[in-house]
Amino acid sequence: MKPLVGLLALGCAAFASAQTVMGLPESSSNVRFQTVSSGTNAKTNAPGLYVLNEPVGWENYWRAHHNGPMPQLENGFFYRWRLVAVHAGNRPSGGYGLGVTRIQRNIDKALISAIEFTPPRNARNTMAITSPWILLRVETGAFDFNLQTQKVVGYPAGAQVVGGGSTTMKIGGATITIVGGCDHCGHRGRGGCRCDRHGRGCDCRD
Repeated sequence: MKPLVGLLALGCAAFASAQTVMGLPESSSNVRFQTVSSGTNAKTNAPGLYVLNEPVGWENYWRAHHNGPMPQLENGFFYRWRLVAVHAGNRPSGGYGLGVTRIQRNIDKALISAIEFTPPRNARNTMAITSPWILLRVETGAFDFNLQTQKVVGYPAGAQVVGGGSTTMKIGGATITIVGGCDHCGHRGRGGCRCDRHGRGCDCRD
């Protein structure tokens, strides 16, 4: 499956591990959205923006781009929502990731505002190649998507660690929570992961 729209200068946000990112839209957002899932080990090595409007396209996208279990959607999901996936493409190490703060519609276009996290200089990250991604559910509507990103090095000022390896932060009115975990088995928190693939950028390694 080819991306609908290419990423615009996205070196995208992650941390040295796989992650789940849950974003609440800013007050200035006029398009409802919620993060379904995210991670750092997509199968694809190319950047892209994918818009998925029906079950077959969704299943084909997931099989082509991911190794882990496909997130389950409620019955009738595509009557109310569409899925939008953003892929950063390959990054040379851990420490990259992606969050979305708002989606703003203007007539027949909707602008996705993303934050790209990049590792600080001299940060200790895995040197394995990573491929960050984020999957959103977005309300249906007669509009297409564009993407813009803002780069942030490391954790933003004011980030608060809330336990269990998770972090919450306020960025431009949006609340973003990052929870460390395994892309492949879903385990979260350090220690105890028994997935034979959890070493690929996962922070739950014993």
